[in-house]
Amino acid sequence: MTVVVSNYNGLGILPDCLGAIHRLVSPPGEIMVIDDGSRDGSPAFVREHFPSIRVIELGENSGGILNKVRNRALAEARTDFVMLVDNDVLLKDDCIEQLLHGMATLPQAAVCLPRTLYERDPSMIYQDGQVLADTRTIVDANGNTVLLQSVSPDGLTNNWGYADESQITSDGYVAMHTYEASINPATVQKDQPSSLGVELLVTRDMGKLFGTRARWSVIGGFSVNDISGKMDTEETASVVTNTDYFSLNGQSAPAAGTASTGALLDSNPFRADPTTGTGLVNNHWKLKGAYMAFRVGPSLTIPITERLSASFSVGGVLTYAGSNYTVVQTFLPQTGDAIVDAVSDGASNIMPGFYADANINFNINERSGLYMGTLYQNSGSYRQTISHGGDNPDTEYTTKVDLGSLQGVRAGMSFKF
Repeated sequence: MTVVVSNYNGLGILPDCLGAIHRLVSPPGEIMVIDDGSRDGSPAFVREHFPSIRVIELGENSGGILNKVRNRALAEARTDFVMLVDNDVLLKDDCIEQLLHGMATLPQAAVCLPRTLYERDPSMIYQDGQVLADTRTIVDANGNTVLLQSVSPDGLTNNWGYADESQITSDGYVAMHTYEASINPATVQKDQPSSLGVELLVTRDMGKLFGTRARWSVIGGFSVNDISGKMDTEETASVVTNTDYFSLNGQSAPAAGTASTGALLDSNPFRADPTTGTGLVNNHWKLKGAYMAFRVGPSLTIPITERLSASFSVGGVLTYAGSNYTVVQTFLPQTGDAIVDAVSDGASNIMPGFYADANINFNINERSGLYMGTLYQNSGSYRQTISHGGDNPDTEYTTKVDLGSLQGVRAGMSFKF
C-alpha cells in the first residue's frame, strides 16, 4: 500500500501526521507527500527530516480543487492499494491492517473508508451527517494564508453536512445521530445442502478369503468435497440513539445531502439524553471451504453373478478441512445510510475418524467396470469463532463445522491394471 499525504502550508501539523504513519504496525510500501503549492517551507522540511518520503510539488496551488491533488497521487503510486490522507489526520497504528481486512472481507468493494474521529472529541462522527473542522482562511500580516480558527476562533464551522430534511428542528437546530444496536445471544442451525465431490481409490487384491468365493483386498485413496452453507436471519435489536444538536444561528440550512457552502454551524453541540427503542438487524452468515479425506482399510467382495458383485469396506480416515466464515450485519437507521459490519476469518483442522461403505459392482469386461453405493464417514467436528473488537472483543460469532455424520451416494468407474 502507498500512503499519500495531501499538503498545503501544513508545516505545523505535518510532523505529527508523518510520525503517526511511521508508527504503523504494518508499514506502507511507500509514503508520498503531494504538495499543493505551499509557501511555508513544508516540502523542504519533509525532505530534511523524513528523507525516505517522496515529495512531489505541484508548483501552483490548485485553488482548493482537491481532485487535482488526488489524481496526481493515484498516477504516481506504484502499488495496488493507495490510501489518501490529509495532513491533519493521525492514523491509528492498526489502520492499514483494518482497511486491508475490510477489502479482503468484501472482495467486490473498490473503495474502503476508515472512520474519521475528532482528536479533541472522538464522538463527533455521525451516521447521518458530519461536523468537521472549519476550513475558512484569512491572510495574516505576513501575507500567508492561514486557517481562521488558528488566529481568531469564533466557535463556528463551514464544513458540515446532513442526510435528511427531518434532522432540521423547528427551533433552528440540526440533529445529528449515532446508533448502537445490540441483539441477544442467539443460536441458529442449518444443515449443509448436498454437495458434489470427487474420489480416487486404489485397491490391492489379496486373494480369496479362507478358500471361499469371497475375495478380500486392501483399499486406499482420497476424496475432496466442498463445505458450503449460508443463511439470512432478521433479529430484533435494542437500539440506543444518541443525538447532538447544533445551532444554525438563525440561518437557513443547505439542502440535505450536500456540503455547506455558506451557512455557519456551531462547532460545539449540546447533547440530549440517549433514547432506547427497537429495530431490526439483518444477519448474513456464510461458510465456504472444502475437506479432503484420506481413507485406508480392508474390503470384502462377494460375487452375485458372473459380472455382478457386492463389496463392503470399513477403515480409518484422516480428514483435512479448511473453511472461511463470514458474518455481515446490516442495520438501517431512521436517517442516514445503512450501517454494515462485516467480519471474516479462516480456519483449518486435521481430524481422524472412520468410514464404512457398501457398493454394487458391475464388470463391463476384464479391465473395467462400474460401481454405485453408499458411504458413511465420521470425522468429528470443529468450531470456528470470529472475534469482533480487537484485543478486547465485544462480540463473538461461532459456527460449528460438523463432519461427524456424513452420508452420501457414490458412483463411478473402476479400472484394473
